[in-house]
Amino acid sequence: MSRPVVRVEWPFEDGKHATHWEFADTGEILAKRGCVPADGSSPAHRLPVRP
Repeated sequence: MSRPVVRVEWPFEDGKHATHWEFADTGEILAKRGCVPADGSSPAHRLPVRP
């Protein structure tokens, strides 16, 4: 069975960004790159990777 996956991104003013990939149905994080904001700020993008 295939599960939906999304890429979640937080861009920063310095041009860098943090990204994580998660299962869309549960929010379980699969992988991270960069430092996701600890303040709970909403991501700028939620992009489907696998529907």
